[in-house]
Amino acid sequence: MSALINKNFSYASYESMLKNFLDKGYVFRSFAQPQDSTHQVLMRHDIDFDVELAYEIAKLEHNYNVQSTFFYMLRSHHYNFLEKKVLDTVTATLKLGHNLGLHFDCANYKNSSFEEKRQVIKKEVQTIEEWLNFEVSAVSFHRPEKELLRESGELTKPLKHTYMPEFLDEMTYLSDSKGEWRYGHPLESKAFEENQNIHILVHPIWWKKKDLERSQVIEHFIETKSDNLKNSIEANCTVYRR
Repeated sequence: MSALINKNFSYASYESMLKNFLDKGYVFRSFAQPQDSTHQVLMRHDIDFDVELAYEIAKLEHNYNVQSTFFYMLRSHHYNFLEKKVLDTVTATLKLGHNLGLHFDCANYKNSSFEEKRQVIKKEVQTIEEWLNFEVSAVSFHRPEKELLRESGELTKPLKHTYMPEFLDEMTYLSDSKGEWRYGHPLESKAFEENQNIHILVHPIWWKKKDLERSQVIEHFIETKSDNLKNSIEANCTVYRR
């Protein structure tokens, strides 16, 4: 079967993956929904860098009636969640029928107690919900400490988080972290072959109209951010002119 699988990171390859799941009878669910024992996919997107690239994936999935969960950071070095353009893009993504999640950056609270983290997560969830008028359905951790892996769910209660045992131990977890399928391609997994539940983490930054080297992806992102920053400064500061 592997010979039929397109393993690159183009949108065409992503579409092919979705089609294979749908053709095999898989159903895409949210983390808040109860999971049946077979044919379930939890498609998760952690938005570390770019909400507009996430929107491109959201539109592609919508074309196949696929529902996934997009996890956004309230505090990020790469985008301002409260910026109007960002809020508009996130809103457009959610209006396609996708689910909203909080991507909580643990590194911002490395020296905080468990209870302090719990309260901050609660505040970040409330803030996102108030600005978007959409309910947060789950939480994912960015750069989690070891002790948070497979944490029981007390930290994010009443919401579930994506590192709970039911999403890691009771189903197959696969990820495209660092622009490669670190645990194997989903369509080559034993879980897919046997119709078992699968939890897939996709980072939209790696996916493009045509397949690119990982270094090219990052360089293009940096160039785009640099151009956007220069345009903003030029529009708001008369001292700077290119």
